[in-house]
Amino acid sequence: SRHTLVYRHSAFAGHDTGPYHPEHPSRIVAIDRELERRGLLDDRPEPAWQPATDEQILRVHTPSLLQKLESLNARGGGPIDGDTVLVHDSLDAARLSAGAAV
Repeated sequence: SRHTLVYRHSAFAGHDTGPYHPEHPSRIVAIDRELERRGLLDDRPEPAWQPATDEQILRVHTPSLLQKLESLNARGGGPIDGDTVLVHDSLDAARLSAGAAV
């Protein structure tokens, strides 16, 4: 019996920070391909979940951070810090990922 859920969604590929950043969507494709090749997704339930709400996000992040990300997203994205980039679909992918954790 399989006890581990794997949260996968096509929206995660929207966090495309370019071909030279480690958070490139090709890593997700490669991981999924290998899980499928090894049969590790066979008979595994596909969980249903929703994006995290503001209330859920604010349990662990400050309102100012959420406002900064929403404002940056409204402007089309940009660097959050020296190593983290927000692109157009990043915030949706982050909310969905956080919803999986919730």
